[in-house]
Amino acid sequence: MTPSKPPDETRPSRPPEWLGRFNVLSLVGEGGMGKVYKARGPQGELVAVKVLTRSAVTDTNAIARFDRERRLQASLGEEDGFVPLLEHGATEKGVPFLVMPFLPGGTLRDRLETSKKLGIEETVEIGRQVALALGRAHAQGIVHRDLKPENVLFAEDGRAFVSDLGLAKHFVDGPGERSASISRAGTMVGTVRYMAPEQADSAKFVDPRADVFSLGAILHECLAGKPAFDGDSAVDILRAVLRGEPAEPLETARPEVPAALAAIVRRALSREAEDRFADGKAIGEALSSVALGRAPSLASRRRRRIALAGVSVLALVVLGLVLVAPRLLAGHRLKQLVESAEAHEKKGEHAAAAQDFARAIELDQRSASLQARRAEALRLGSDLETAVAAATRAIELDPQLAAAWRTRALAHGTRKEYQDAVADATNALNLQPLDASVLVARAKARANGKSNDYDGAIVDCTKALAIDPRSAAAFTMRAEAHYSTNHLDEALADATRAVELDPKSAWAFMLRGATRAKRHESDPAIEDLTRALELDPHLENALFLRGEERLRKGDAQGALADATRATELAPGFPLAWRDRGAAKALLEDHDGAFDDLTHAIELGVADPEVFSNRGAMRYYRGDWAGEIADCSRALELDPRYLMAWTNRGYARFKSGDLQGGIEDCSRAIEIDPQFVRAWYVRGDIRSNIPKMRAEAVSDLEHVLAIVDPRSPVAQGARKILATLR
Repeated sequence: MTPSKPPDETRPSRPPEWLGRFNVLSLVGEGGMGKVYKARGPQGELVAVKVLTRSAVTDTNAIARFDRERRLQASLGEEDGFVPLLEHGATEKGVPFLVMPFLPGGTLRDRLETSKKLGIEETVEIGRQVALALGRAHAQGIVHRDLKPENVLFAEDGRAFVSDLGLAKHFVDGPGERSASISRAGTMVGTVRYMAPEQADSAKFVDPRADVFSLGAILHECLAGKPAFDGDSAVDILRAVLRGEPAEPLETARPEVPAALAAIVRRALSREAEDRFADGKAIGEALSSVALGRAPSLASRRRRRIALAGVSVLALVVLGLVLVAPRLLAGHRLKQLVESAEAHEKKGEHAAAAQDFARAIELDQRSASLQARRAEALRLGSDLETAVAAATRAIELDPQLAAAWRTRALAHGTRKEYQDAVADATNALNLQPLDASVLVARAKARANGKSNDYDGAIVDCTKALAIDPRSAAAFTMRAEAHYSTNHLDEALADATRAVELDPKSAWAFMLRGATRAKRHESDPAIEDLTRALELDPHLENALFLRGEERLRKGDAQGALADATRATELAPGFPLAWRDRGAAKALLEDHDGAFDDLTHAIELGVADPEVFSNRGAMRYYRGDWAGEIADCSRALELDPRYLMAWTNRGYARFKSGDLQGGIEDCSRAIEIDPQFVRAWYVRGDIRSNIPKMRAEAVSDLEHVLAIVDPRSPVAQGARKILATLR
């Protein structure tokens, strides 16, 4: 075995002296999970020793993968075209290692870095050897899943060998019967540039045709001198792979490539798995035909089949119909139902789509993919409970099905089951890390859960935007998290970007309006909130926020209209009742204000302002004891709430406790000497005590010194002073 690249010299790693009975010479390669050392065996032979890294040793998932690699490599030897396993063992500290021959011929990546383009005959021969090796693995039920130039090694005589079975797995022929995967959580299975489209979608079954695609990508790169799929980032490359669009057709990149060879590469790179060669053996035979200068024609294949069939054709046909017809009919019916469901989905007819998927499941009850698609249709149709059950069934059938975890996460989020939503979204992202929509869903669940993890939500949204910079949902959710943590500049920037990307998002306009309200930009805030309500008249949060802004501006009628509509849309929304009570108080509907504030308290509002305001409404009823009780409750919630101290002081005065009234007002003045109402009320109380008239005059003159002489408070102070002089 030979490394594809030497280790980074800026981060030297000191190799151990011995691994088992092998004398280590040097570190020759290093990856995320393992290191490869060049070593000398007891007989002087050169070997490559692959050992787990320190971090991987404590990872049970990594250990399981390493052990699976050992078992698979032991089943595929040199005669199969794979780098053979010579032996395996563990260090004194229990770190496992694998021993393989050291191949001096380098890797295919080394050749490409040296020559860029390879000769046509050389490419065909390398491809043929690799394909036939894959074919032997496929015949044993093994799919490699990470074929790339770095994993094609050369012996001294030039023979090509396939290496690194770290991501390989057994597969089972048929939907709904996949073997369990132990791929590392949080990583995509395979290398993006050589990854088949279905490997990027865990809802799809990965079989030998995925390896055929990877080989096609390698052949294209060898012939064209550049990768079949390219981009500025892994995400860009993945998008190109999913679109099935090579950067440049092989015929254009290298016109001298024979048409038959170009056709083989083109077929291997087909976006749909069913359009590719069935396995390594099939593409290997095709490449052998090119090497021999004879691509078999359709007519010749037909003649051979007829000759082999002979006189038994009729019997075989009859027997085939008897055995296969029921399966063919079931398969045809299954295809019809799936196509019907997809047609309903395009029209937004989610309930009908779910019914078709349910009928399809009756024909293939072990298909996790069908269960997941039914769950998503149910979720989109708002049948959340059934969607969760269907997604759970899909997960039971295939725990590696990211689409099922995604659907269940979204359903839990809509049901406000945020802890479950976070857990499911995390599982989905472990399987499919580049799903921006799931990152946003997890961000929403984190922000709204019991822990209110706004920082985690911001991180998730930022990751989502790295994947999809035009995700309005990610900008909106991040704006909400910034708003909740009072990062108002960031919230405003994100909300503005969200409305630019999605001008029909009521929630984005509402968030920008809410942020502007917090920044005391009242008119722009009301404008945004009004736009949000034009887009969604049933958005009670926008009604509530606009009502609050109208209250601040003194628009009691507008505030009353908004708060009333909010209570109609959400009768259990306590803050809407609070604001409606405040608006009614401004409009001097004291009984109505008292009733609304009482209802807000009954709904669970624990706001000192609400208790203080209800106490003020008791003033108009002459209910001094009730006002004292409400203001006392407000002061329990906020001992520095000035209005509660002053109102309770006046209520005590009216109930005959003059000294208690003076003490409450004095306490308010201690907290804030600029609080005019406390000076005024204390002066009013003292004016009723003959011995304290001088103090009353002092309090009221202080009021006149600090307020607008035209204000109602100044007029009241002058009126009381006139009675004292």
